[in-house]
Amino acid sequence: MNDDILLTREQIGQALEYSNPIDAIYRIHKRHQDRLDKMSICISDGLGHDIYYYNEKGIMENCTPIGVQSTSQCHDSIKTFCFRLSPKWG
Repeated sequence: MNDDILLTREQIGQALEYSNPIDAIYRIHKRHQDRLDKMSICISDGLGHDIYYYNEKGIMENCTPIGVQSTSQCHDSIKTFCFRLSPKWG
């Protein structure tokens, strides 16, 4: 994950316009933990909170549970969000 763009659960959930972004991505991760554990890292903030970061593949995998017809729109939303962070996504 050296040069990867990493997004938090909150950032992914915000890009997907969830009303409770952290909880929504948490629930997706729990349902697909075997796959998403390999695409994420957990870092403690030192205050007792674990912050999960997802690499590019993990970010896109979080779109999959939405449904086949919505996946393309989801990817577009994530790419737009990420492009604001880094031209690498452009």
